[in-house]
Amino acid sequence: MDPNKAKIIAHLQADGGFYLRGAKGNVVRYFNKDMTLIEDFRKAIYNVYDIEAWKPSKGRTCRETGSGTTPVLSDLSKYSLGTKNWKLPKSIIEGKDGVKAVYLRAFFDDEASVVLRKKSRGWDREVKLFSINYNGLKQIVRLLKNFGISALIYGPYRRKYFELKIMKKADLITYFRKIGFSSCPKKKRLLAIVKSCR
Repeated sequence: MDPNKAKIIAHLQADGGFYLRGAKGNVVRYFNKDMTLIEDFRKAIYNVYDIEAWKPSKGRTCRETGSGTTPVLSDLSKYSLGTKNWKLPKSIIEGKDGVKAVYLRAFFDDEASVVLRKKSRGWDREVKLFSINYNGLKQIVRLLKNFGISALIYGPYRRKYFELKIMKKADLITYFRKIGFSSCPKKKRLLAIVKSCR
């Protein structure tokens, strides 16, 4: 799979999907506060489909971009998108490590929190994310194992939310080296975690 398509799929599974837009039919929409990620998504759409995604529109809480063009919709309709029942395509699971890393980076860019807290004894360090899709999280755990990264799933909380956590020093350092973030704030916090492990 093209790494750009892996990125598009990850973003739409995390913070987007298919939406009905009145009589005009379906569109794919991607939402994020971070303009770096919005523009990265638009660039990926252009690289794969040679089509410009919408110019970002600003809502009350985030920005939005997407496309309603036939080539984009017909291709992406082959994949399981949206935040509830997404699953990894076989072409990513069996793809090259570079494709897997791009998918994970995009998904974690959207969904993950990077935590570094000083405790009375040592530090609380973790990269974590929440999802209602337990089976999807299990696939993420298996994909991380390809890079030697261990992650655990906790929950459900409130009967529907599951939490994936990367907590061990070695795993956080490996995540930093092999996956990382495109989001600048998360990238800086992850770097701070790595420095605190020395």
